[in-house]
Amino acid sequence: MIPRSETARSAAVAAVPFAVYAAGACRTVYVGDSGDLLTAVAVMGIPHPSGYPLYVLLARAWSMLMFFLPLPWSASLFSAVCAAAAVAFLYLAARASGVSPVPAAGAAWLFAFSRSLWGEANVQRVYALNALFLAAALLLVLRWLRTDRDRELVLGALACGLGASNHLEMAVSGLAIGTFAVVARPALLRRFRLAAACVGAALIGLLPYLYLPLRARVHPLLEWGDAATPGGFAAVVLRSSFWERRWLTGPADLWPILEDWGRSLLDESAWI
Repeated sequence: MIPRSETARSAAVAAVPFAVYAAGACRTVYVGDSGDLLTAVAVMGIPHPSGYPLYVLLARAWSMLMFFLPLPWSASLFSAVCAAAAVAFLYLAARASGVSPVPAAGAAWLFAFSRSLWGEANVQRVYALNALFLAAALLLVLRWLRTDRDRELVLGALACGLGASNHLEMAVSGLAIGTFAVVARPALLRRFRLAAACVGAALIGLLPYLYLPLRARVHPLLEWGDAATPGGFAAVVLRSSFWERRWLTGPADLWPILEDWGRSLLDESAWI
């Protein structure tokens, strides 16, 4: 259990960026994917691959709670809540690593007001929710390292699975987190029951993808692909008919990726 004092501190740390995010929340349809995602939320449809089922379901539930606001505004506030929660989890992750409260809060705010997160925290997109699951998984695996409670690792695997049902990038992050866990605790490779529990939890987290074939059967007003068939479902989830550069095609692809990563790291973190 997280002490109440730590929970209160994390909430206070998150309150600052949330106030900024909410004040700047986009009240109309934003550019890029936002119109597609908002339409999917409005009609319970299937947006562009990979379908983003968890985002559609959660944003739909949130919009029902915020029924007194226009859908674009409420969806922007949903992103604000997710991003602020990610900041709180990152603060707790820093504390779980042994960092004292002040620098932990500083790290969380540096993350909160980085260009990437701030740019996604007040518009209608899936990335703030993705950041929330990534921060939650990081917190859980760090708590597992400190407490040796297997439940924390299993919950971390569940967070990775749920995150992957929002955005496939979380599957890559889940593999990285799993590799980190094995390197930190090599004995994990011999604990087959725990490893199986983690795999099972991650698979359970992927269950929101059932939304795609189920909704495809009733042909909603917005329906990318044909997720009602196994082949169509795989094409939507894996983006095989949507984005030409889906995977690495050779070693030459690594350099532009690393270059972009390095530029982003300097742009967002080195200014301080």
